[in-house]
Amino acid sequence: MNIFKIGINPSNNHRTLIYNVSVQNNGVWEQIFVGKVFVFAKQSIIEIEIEDILWNYKFKGKNYFAPEVNSTGDNYTMPIAKENLDEYWYNWVRVEIPETNSVLTKNVCFFNSDMFNNRLSKVEKGVVPIHMNYQPISHIPMNLPEGFQYRQIVYNGDFVKNVDETSETKSFNGLGVITFSGGKKWYGINGKKICQIDNCPAPYYLAYLTNSGGIQCQPFLKSSEVSVTYKNNSMVDSSNFEWLFNQQTRASWKLKSKNLSDKDFKSYSEIFSSPYLILLDMENFRLHYVNITTETYSQKRNENGKKPIYFEIEVQSSEIKII
Repeated sequence: MNIFKIGINPSNNHRTLIYNVSVQNNGVWEQIFVGKVFVFAKQSIIEIEIEDILWNYKFKGKNYFAPEVNSTGDNYTMPIAKENLDEYWYNWVRVEIPETNSVLTKNVCFFNSDMFNNRLSKVEKGVVPIHMNYQPISHIPMNLPEGFQYRQIVYNGDFVKNVDETSETKSFNGLGVITFSGGKKWYGINGKKICQIDNCPAPYYLAYLTNSGGIQCQPFLKSSEVSVTYKNNSMVDSSNFEWLFNQQTRASWKLKSKNLSDKDFKSYSEIFSSPYLILLDMENFRLHYVNITTETYSQKRNENGKKPIYFEIEVQSSEIKII
């Protein structure tokens, strides 16, 4: 819950006050909502819950997860990310009540990892986390295809990277972004692992943005061979002869997860709402931006703890290749 507690001058009568909610974009305040709140007589503090209002302003991956053409122009890559969160997850939010000249401003942060649930609000005052869902620990292969970097949100403290029995300590002042470029094991505060490195990689990995704006990456098996669709484009000349002008191709993959718990299966459903999806094809060591072609999704439950449940999905390459 994201509740703003605002002090007001009390009145002897019951009343209804109008409040305005604004967010800051590039240093300019933009009003996004006007609401009403009922106030009892003698009441000096009101509480306004605005999480649903702010939900449309969550981080959606721009300059962080959206595709960019690589230097050679033959594939897509992730953009280079900054370690500072200011351009990604932070939003300055202001709630004001004009009639009482009451104003409260907070720095709201969209967050995706439950390991920070209690620490963030207690340690970094003024930063309010919003809608922190459960997420399983991400998995990435030891070696990553060119153009992909897994990134995770981290907080104050030392994060140790172990590489071939050597270590490197990295500290953050507040929130930051830590990058996994393959072959590294990062551990968080108190030794809690924030990413699992797979020495024996799965055939595929799917990376996506969670509903809270964080990156998640999980392994998948292939439930069938890769399929490729072809579309022929032709032209007819003055002699009424039809020529093949070009051919469009798109690859599709049917993916199947490992056996999941009920909680993990539910978290996988956030794949459907991710603005971007990245498929890591470890058999061909290549990155693909993809779209979901699966049209229906149903929540499965392991009622008796004996029947395995799997998350199955079909994706198609976002890129249409012309040959």
